[in-house]
Amino acid sequence: MSGPAESSAAASAPAGNAPVLEAFAPYFRQYALLTEFKRFAAQYISGVLCVPSSKNSDVWDGVIFVRKGQYAGGIFKFYIHFPATYPMGTEPPRIVFQRPLFHPLVHPQSNELDVTRKFPTWRKNEDHIWDMLLYLKRCFYKIETDDPANPDAAALLLNDERMFQQRVDNCVSDSKMHVHSKDESEIQFCDWKDEYDAELKHYWETGSFEGPRVLSHSNPTGDSARVYNV
Repeated sequence: MSGPAESSAAASAPAGNAPVLEAFAPYFRQYALLTEFKRFAAQYISGVLCVPSSKNSDVWDGVIFVRKGQYAGGIFKFYIHFPATYPMGTEPPRIVFQRPLFHPLVHPQSNELDVTRKFPTWRKNEDHIWDMLLYLKRCFYKIETDDPANPDAAALLLNDERMFQQRVDNCVSDSKMHVHSKDESEIQFCDWKDEYDAELKHYWETGSFEGPRVLSHSNPTGDSARVYNV
């Protein structure tokens, strides 16, 4: 049986380790982010690409290619911002579009997607980024108008769908117009070149790449895209 002194020492041990745990917290967080990305990479979400930023470990860069529906043809780049409390806290990551997007669930001032309707609180080990990206994709194919982040967009969709489609078409055109613009994202686009075909074939045969990481939208007026070194 342990004496009073031993019990007191055991009780004080967690408090004594607190500075050590705090010092290593950033490393635990980085490990959690890397693990989360590995889980995401194991999922295949058609039309969605996402990579960690090399400039800010709290940010992932992403793009979604919308293939059908009212937003068909759109190439919408976005950022995922991880809160300082991730992964232990209950605040969910944020998805913010680079360009203005007229959508009932996107805040018109901040371009931020309302993720709280699906993730009101973030549950460690239960909610994952690939869940959030599936929700992102679903928002373009099944547009909800109840409790909207953009009431004007929701009202227009319900009362004047033709005018709503015009506003959406403007966003789609804007996304294509800026697809080759240089920005802070790790995902960049360029015109497709014939030599990429040989390098892409080399990847499929060997599993290794030589050259830059490039995305090409081969037809700015269409909705097809080709991927190279991603």
